[in-house]
Amino acid sequence: MATQQPRDEQIRQRLDSSITGLDDQRTENLKRSQLLQTNKDKVLKKEQERLQKKYGADHPRVAKITNRLEYNRAALPEMKTEVERSEIQPPEFDANTWMVHGRVLNQKLTGIKGLTLALYDADGKVEKRLEFACTDERGYFAIRFQVKEGQKPPISPKTAYFLTVTDGKGKICHTEEQPSHVVIGQTDYRVIVLDDTKCIPPPGWDEVGDGDDDDDDGSETGQWTVAGKVTYDDKKPGSSLIVHVFNKQDEKNISKANTSRSGVFKFVFTTEKFPDLFKTKPNLFLDFSDRAGKELHRTDKPLQPKIGGMEKLKIVLKR
Repeated sequence: MATQQPRDEQIRQRLDSSITGLDDQRTENLKRSQLLQTNKDKVLKKEQERLQKKYGADHPRVAKITNRLEYNRAALPEMKTEVERSEIQPPEFDANTWMVHGRVLNQKLTGIKGLTLALYDADGKVEKRLEFACTDERGYFAIRFQVKEGQKPPISPKTAYFLTVTDGKGKICHTEEQPSHVVIGQTDYRVIVLDDTKCIPPPGWDEVGDGDDDDDDGSETGQWTVAGKVTYDDKKPGSSLIVHVFNKQDEKNISKANTSRSGVFKFVFTTEKFPDLFKTKPNLFLDFSDRAGKELHRTDKPLQPKIGGMEKLKIVLKR
């Protein structure tokens, strides 16, 4: 009697079930390791106290246990973060979906609830076709974009978008320097470290029309944006180049970014992170180099920080 072969759908279901089972097992193992380490630390703490009473705080055996406890104390938050990450169940994903997801954490590596994340193009315009997401109690977020099977994606995979985090007042807390590209069938995972706040729709989400309101947005959020695109004289994009913003007076680099596959780059300077920049208003220039560090171009027109301002540059390089 011939053996019936499983269908593709049955194989897929079995595979999904196996992967889910492995994820659950990994989570349980991490929890056991976390509990075991906590119990070991309690035993070490008692031994430390006993030896300290017997030999004194400067004894080598006491110092050895102290160093071990300090090491474990630093490792426990990372283990807790890994346990939380393993418990997260990402949304369903298939070959017709693109997704950017990840976590927003505070300085203690604990997830932050209630932050808003959205994607903006190099001109600072929010891409509403990609929706926005709010972080849950673990700081997890997911922005998905799905097309019908066989349908041509309406968003070009060459367009660079920058993941932006805003707080409860609509103030931009963070903008990723590494751009995201909407490539159907792929995922983009990010981990961002910030502070706690509430969640509302991001700036520009409720605006009507396509007017350019960059100056108003910048004034409210206390930031200055420098963005642009690099191309060669043969019209090909200047991808994977290194861009430095520097103060020509002391040749000090202020910030660094990489160009995307389409040659796009973007810097966002906030009054919180760069207070001196807005006080002194130095003349800033951009330096472009390849991965080997060879300088390709340096701008000659100075840029000055301005709250609410946006500089849009077009750089053409010679081959």
